[in-house]
Amino acid sequence: MTQFTQEELDLAIEEATKPLINKRDELLKELKTARKNLENVGDVEKLHEKIEALETERDTATKALKDTTKQLEQVSKTLESESGFTSKLLLDNGLTDALVNAGVKKELLPAVKALLSGQAKVVIDGDARKAVIGDKGLSEFITEWSASDEGKHFIQAPANGGGGADGSKGSSNQDLMKLSPVERMNAARAQAK
Repeated sequence: MTQFTQEELDLAIEEATKPLINKRDELLKELKTARKNLENVGDVEKLHEKIEALETERDTATKALKDTTKQLEQVSKTLESESGFTSKLLLDNGLTDALVNAGVKKELLPAVKALLSGQAKVVIDGDARKAVIGDKGLSEFITEWSASDEGKHFIQAPANGGGGADGSKGSSNQDLMKLSPVERMNAARAQAK
């Protein structure tokens, strides 16, 4: 829905009342003719009644048009507000998901969102709404950005496999203690190779 300018409102009122005004003018012309002739006073009274009825009808139509215009403006404002809220959610959630999937460090996520959110926008594709940065979807853009020189500094490093780390493939002391002395010796020899 769109908001109407005063010029558009005036034009709509003029279009809505033009047939009534034309009819009024026609009736006034008939009234003048009837007055000149003064043959039938009853016809003149009927014309006056028709004119009054048409003017009342015109006034009612004008009021209804103004009321409808006000309602249309309210609906337009509400739609605009809801559309803005929906766009904000689409951008915020889409950007968060894309950044998390790209592996952005948790503590840097708000800063990266602030950095990139100004570039993001919602585009309309038929009935669908799509969040994009530039001409690319958020996921595609974030994937490329995270591999770039600018973005790689914000990405979480993969888990290390060094000694004592979760990714270690070696056996722990507790595992070795469950083995017999001979099995422990064989395991130590195998590990030394």
